[in-house]
Amino acid sequence: MEKKISFLFLCFCCSIFSLDAHPAFAKDTADAQIVYSSGTYRDPFLSWLPKPKEIEEITEMMGAAQNKNIPPFVVKGVVWGEGFTQAIINDSVVKEGDYIEGAKVLEINKDKIKLSYEDNIFFLSVSVNDKDKK
Repeated sequence: MEKKISFLFLCFCCSIFSLDAHPAFAKDTADAQIVYSSGTYRDPFLSWLPKPKEIEEITEMMGAAQNKNIPPFVVKGVVWGEGFTQAIINDSVVKEGDYIEGAKVLEINKDKIKLSYEDNIFFLSVSVNDKDKK
């Protein structure tokens, strides 16, 4: 019985002293910096948001695109049918793929029209007039 108790005491002492040697419990590793190595994967601790300098560059690009002389477009209405949609823009009837004043009609929806003009894509909103809607 004494041998068992002394053996257990010896095991307990060895385990305590071995904890000091383990890197997770060592006192001098508290000051060490942990470096994440993801291999080819993205670091999950980095932000997805653009940096302030990137935001300024994007804002400048958007401002340059908005300063281009886009001709005025007035949407008079949208004809929505079975697989065939048309829009009335500047008193002209257009369908998807048509050009109007240098802009290509990419898509016609019930609430907006998607146009491409000089490599810029923009949307025209289709407004519904309440007095016409009776």
